[in-house]
Amino acid sequence: AAEAGGGGKGKKFIKPGESREPKKDMIYIDKETGKQKWVKKVGEELVERGATGFAAGAPVAIVGGVHKDLYARVVSTGGIADQMSAVVKLTVSKETVQVPLSDLRPVDLQLEKSRAGFAFRQAAQEEAAAAAAADSS
Repeated sequence: AAEAGGGGKGKKFIKPGESREPKKDMIYIDKETGKQKWVKKVGEELVERGATGFAAGAPVAIVGGVHKDLYARVVSTGGIADQMSAVVKLTVSKETVQVPLSDLRPVDLQLEKSRAGFAFRQAAQEEAAAAAAADSS
């Protein structure tokens, strides 16, 4: 017979106010600058951290192909290992398009707000460095 009190492998009893879902990743954001803060003042509220990388809902910059120099949000990703692509929704026209992952760069929204076009400049620098390395060899 299973013992009462939790020694078994059954489900954990949930108390009122508890949930089985994991806690949300919450951060402090400075309202004036839009940057993350590490110290909370009295009365400030937490904000849920946005999606990053190529996760669904994450903001990306398109740095190659037909839709170059546009921003989008990831709808889904998939494909075979060497031909991965993402279905993204363009922020300006709300059009849904499929783009290879090699043509996308993740966008940090706080950094992009303070330095507009940062993701595109960084991608151009990476391409120039790769071309210089190819020319030197």
